[in-house]
Amino acid sequence: KDMPLAVTDASFLPALREHGARSLLHLPLAAWPEHFGPAARVPAEAAAGLEDRLVFVGRSAFPERDAFFAGCAPPPALEEQARAMLRAGQRPGFHWWAQELGITALWPGNEVRKAGCGADRAGLAWRSACLEAAAGLPLTVFGDQGWQGLLPPGADLRGPVDYYGPLAAVYGRAGAVLNVTGLLLPAGLSQRHFDVWAAGGFLLSDACPGLDLFPDVLVREIVFRYPGELPSLARRALAEPAWRQDLARAWSAHILGSHTYAHRIAALLDWLNLG
Repeated sequence: KDMPLAVTDASFLPALREHGARSLLHLPLAAWPEHFGPAARVPAEAAAGLEDRLVFVGRSAFPERDAFFAGCAPPPALEEQARAMLRAGQRPGFHWWAQELGITALWPGNEVRKAGCGADRAGLAWRSACLEAAAGLPLTVFGDQGWQGLLPPGADLRGPVDYYGPLAAVYGRAGAVLNVTGLLLPAGLSQRHFDVWAAGGFLLSDACPGLDLFPDVLVREIVFRYPGELPSLARRALAEPAWRQDLARAWSAHILGSHTYAHRIAALLDWLNLG
């Protein structure tokens, strides 16, 4: 309770305060320009042929997911309610699951994992629905074999791509990169929200609450709330290179000017009175 705690998702700050945490900081993720920036971009075989395709990079589940959530299966009625919420453009994230399951104590103990399991399963349903909506587009997915059976027919499934290797080239070369934010962190952003722009790429994202970190004039051009809104947004990105490039430059300038790890460390040091 006395330890300084920095969180990437500001929606957890109220609950942490209620549990007695006294020193809290919202510290969002950031870009790593030394790896993803213009000076670091190199051609990569994995990025070949992606210029006119929508690209999604991600795992179907985090490592050892089933063991972590063993015995935590949510009630079927709540799962169906969560799916209905997703279809209606709502986001049944971790906090919603905790409330519906009546979980008030986040620690000690493992009861909180039940809410996490529900949010994780709803997040997979959300990612699958968004990828299904992209079925009519040229779509390439870089990920594990767990995606087999979850992707639309005709999707180009390739193996995982190394974050420290060709990923920057994949982001920079793709016609557009798809981000579908998980629901375990209801207002948390993903690394894609920073890395894609730093790599000179173009991102399309679901409308997650954490995007209020960025200027609305930039955000509103790239977000979709329902899976059905994704195809037209992606087609515009693929068909209007001038619009895409202008917007990508504006995003890149904002990310590199305000959201790098140098900015993140400076904020941390200032918070600790070490700056």
